[in-house]
Amino acid sequence: MIIELNGGLGNQLFIYSFALHISKESNSLVLSNVLFNRQNRSNKLSELGLEAFDYEKWPRVKLVYYKYLKRSKFILQNGRSYSPVTYYGGYYRGYWQWPGLIDKSLKAKINLASEKYIFKTDIKDLTNTVAIHMRFTDYVESSIHASCSMNYYKNGLNELSKIKKFNRILVVSDDQNMARQAFSGWAGFEIIFSREESDIGDFFLLTKCKFHVISNSTFAWWAAFCAQSGGKTIIPRYWWSNDEYNPFAIKGFKIIEN
Repeated sequence: MIIELNGGLGNQLFIYSFALHISKESNSLVLSNVLFNRQNRSNKLSELGLEAFDYEKWPRVKLVYYKYLKRSKFILQNGRSYSPVTYYGGYYRGYWQWPGLIDKSLKAKINLASEKYIFKTDIKDLTNTVAIHMRFTDYVESSIHASCSMNYYKNGLNELSKIKKFNRILVVSDDQNMARQAFSGWAGFEIIFSREESDIGDFFLLTKCKFHVISNSTFAWWAAFCAQSGGKTIIPRYWWSNDEYNPFAIKGFKIIEN
């Protein structure tokens, strides 16, 4: 079986999780075909301590791959909702964003990798800290993804404040300037911004907090999922524009309006 690995870190993790699932179900070896040309993304899994097979690095296997592709069945994910895989073998393309298929060992491997990471941001005491993830860049003018208003983040903080008192907000974003503008004038909290210089650093930073208010981003969702137990994560109702389907509200996650 060959599974196309695509998208950013969050989507790559869902695809990797799906690969583990069907590999166990079918008792077969799964090869990950790394194709990022369409989105100019790179393979991030190795930075999380996970292995993904990159056929581009192995010319002989690449030849076998093309021969296999010509005679294999093409399996395209049918919609966003979960549908059981009934055919094992062939070439799989999709994002497979199905939290119910995630292997528990995956979280442990990611957390082990985070322990080895050297942070630039002060993480000595995050006890009374809420992590907020804001996504701008490709979402600002997106017709696919719904947006998260500042009221969403405020209401998310209010929800978490019912559980525990917080005095500090850690902001992680793909656009620091826009995030700083969004939080200018806020009172009642000490606000700190991530000092990491890579998305992997930001990802690991989010895993160190127990409480989160995240954007509709699989990157942030996976970080919150891998976070220390005993916390709570607020997620937006609308993950996609004009689509109420939301598979991400697992145990410990609560949906509120965007």
